[in-house]
Amino acid sequence: MSTVRYQINWLALLGYAALASCAWLPQANDSSQREIFARQDALPRVEPIALEMLSQRQREVLGIIDGEPIPRRAMVNLHRILIYNPELMAAYYPLGDRLLRNSELSVRDKELLILRAVWLYQDRWEWVRHYPKALAAGWSEQAVDQIKRGGHSAYWSGSEAALLKAVDAIVIDAVIGDDQWQELSTFYSVPEILTIVTTVTHFHWVATMTKSFRLDPGSEPIQFD
Repeated sequence: MSTVRYQINWLALLGYAALASCAWLPQANDSSQREIFARQDALPRVEPIALEMLSQRQREVLGIIDGEPIPRRAMVNLHRILIYNPELMAAYYPLGDRLLRNSELSVRDKELLILRAVWLYQDRWEWVRHYPKALAAGWSEQAVDQIKRGGHSAYWSGSEAALLKAVDAIVIDAVIGDDQWQELSTFYSVPEILTIVTTVTHFHWVATMTKSFRLDPGSEPIQFD
């Protein structure tokens, strides 16, 4: 069996951080931002490429091998949009896969971080995917509701509150302040903090893609309020 190997493009990784540093996040009650959220209900701007229309290079990047089952990555509609540019997909996929499957964070912390980031980025596509993952990781529906409210709540433990507040700082200010850094570093190592920052900025990139291309979240519309 042949195996497709990828090499992470570290320039792309730096690009994720640059995206976050130049982004300004309006408050959820900003009318112009609400208009953008509403557009996610519109028809997709680009249809995912049908499997039978893929070139050999596109099949290779998606991990499709003749005579074997179609891999899950080839069934994800975001990937079937990205594969219009197979070299971009080849650079993106290893980092996304690394952050989701081999994170330095526990599964509970990872899903807590992702849901908070996705809520702030107002990304319906990712919320639909990570809401059940958060429940499977042990978070209750009550906890998920608290995630929407952020880390300034007595509901959270010290490490959970520090993680949620760090997500807010990265998304809104593109920087973790000194006080927040001290609080975060009480509970997380430098390698873990690198993963935290990279994961949050990665989901900014994904949210920009899913919202700009109007990907179908595959579920009932979610109201961000």
